[in-house]
Amino acid sequence: MKRLFLSIYLTFHCVYGLSLPSTITKKDVNFVDWITSAPDEISELKQLTDIEGTLPTALPSGTLIRNGAGLWELGEHTQYSHIFDGLAKLSGYRWDGQHIYFQTKFIQTNFYKKVKQKARLVPTISTGSLLLDKKPLEGTWWQIAQAIYHSVTFDNTCVNVWQYDPQGPITAVTDAPPRSQIHPGTLDTLSSSSTASPLQKGPRWQYEFLETAHPAYSWTDASVTYNVAVTLTPQGPQLVLVHEQKGVRTVVGGSVPSPDGVPYVHSFGLSDRHAIVVVQPLRINVQDIRKMVTDGFLRSMEEKDTTRIVVWDLETEQIVLDQAIDEKIFFYHTVSATCENDTVRIRLCAYRTPDIITSEDHFMRLEQCQVSREARNRISRGGTFCDVICDLSAQQVQVSWIPTGGQGFELPTTRYSRQPGNPRYVYAYGTYFGGSEDYDAWGLIKYEPDQPDEKKRIAAYFREESVYPSEPVFVPLGNNGEDDGILLSQIYDGKRRETALLMLDARTMKVLCKVWTGQRSAMDFHGWWYPESDLTFRV
Repeated sequence: MKRLFLSIYLTFHCVYGLSLPSTITKKDVNFVDWITSAPDEISELKQLTDIEGTLPTALPSGTLIRNGAGLWELGEHTQYSHIFDGLAKLSGYRWDGQHIYFQTKFIQTNFYKKVKQKARLVPTISTGSLLLDKKPLEGTWWQIAQAIYHSVTFDNTCVNVWQYDPQGPITAVTDAPPRSQIHPGTLDTLSSSSTASPLQKGPRWQYEFLETAHPAYSWTDASVTYNVAVTLTPQGPQLVLVHEQKGVRTVVGGSVPSPDGVPYVHSFGLSDRHAIVVVQPLRINVQDIRKMVTDGFLRSMEEKDTTRIVVWDLETEQIVLDQAIDEKIFFYHTVSATCENDTVRIRLCAYRTPDIITSEDHFMRLEQCQVSREARNRISRGGTFCDVICDLSAQQVQVSWIPTGGQGFELPTTRYSRQPGNPRYVYAYGTYFGGSEDYDAWGLIKYEPDQPDEKKRIAAYFREESVYPSEPVFVPLGNNGEDDGILLSQIYDGKRRETALLMLDARTMKVLCKVWTGQRSAMDFHGWWYPESDLTFRV
């Protein structure tokens, strides 16, 4: 009787003193639209005039560029099984101070052109498996040979965007070396390559296998980008820190051998003085190519017994800490990194188990999640804050988990995500919102993780039924507090069945406006707001 009573009205779940709405009746609708191919493009900038609320005139002129996937099947027989493997598609919102314009285009990579010409997808070694007639590949020798061949030339850059040169184009990137150069004004693809420029220094014979999808700008020189790569050498896999400036990529200090296998690193931390890499206890099983082809490399990874922490000193280019700890930490995304005296801290959106990455119900397996709400309800409830604190003098590492009241999150962003700073506030999306048993209950959350009172760690939120928000992007407005700004998120409204640009007051999380696009975009992954002054690139 109690369960029936709860199921007929909107309830409120109290998370550490702040009431988050939770819909027990599963009123969130049409989530599947959001993870379904969106093949249509808008090639020319289109002025958007359907606006709810008021456009904030304080928002400086600029462009929001989002990167994600837009196509997961070609022809009648081939389909990708994982959302990360879809063909890359960009969305762009340009604001000139009075009007807002929109366009969306596929990145014209060599791989995109090849499969479009074939009118079918081809096997690769990727996040998930290719499906033939809704079934995974069997891993025949011919399929394996095809997967290896196509992976060597693979350049589908569907994860993030970066500007390596302040006067240069935008670059679309993924979890590997491929890059695509994008014109920021038109979203046209200028060039695409399956490799970045060669690494200077490091082992003589090395093949760059992976590079994180989350580069970081130097705190002291915005023209310098750092990143972490995994290389394969005759001596085994190596972890390297890469310094990049004006197209020259140099290995910082020495390479770090990984004797227990090929690590998977999606992001890392950078402070003013140090780079910090948390090597989670997962290794890509390159020895079992067949399993990588049939299951994808995420589900084929092997779990190890320890987490490894590596810290580089940026000035001396020396490794100042390299230590394994027994506590297992699994994660995709870094929140921030700070340094005070001889103590370095990296804050993560982390998990105690690898389910979000490697399980049969990991995020976001399309052949399950497109057909079953119950399958989506088996996905992890999201991460929590985890601090890895390194005492360089004592050569000791401590781990501190920071509770979020049961409200997990992902895709964290801060005011300082791409500039120096130690954030007080963290913005992210959350699923199973407010304690709902339904994955489709999404919202955006403003956290204050260092708040001593656990009841106040959730500072504010945005939640509307059937509204599915992408990663929030913070646009600073002034210096009246760290949260003086606007949050931008590309949303899909399942009731209206249309995509919009959502603008929130970053302090209160109240809606400023929704700008409707008149079309449907699929779930995207990462992106950034570029002020007009940063978009000086000309062909």
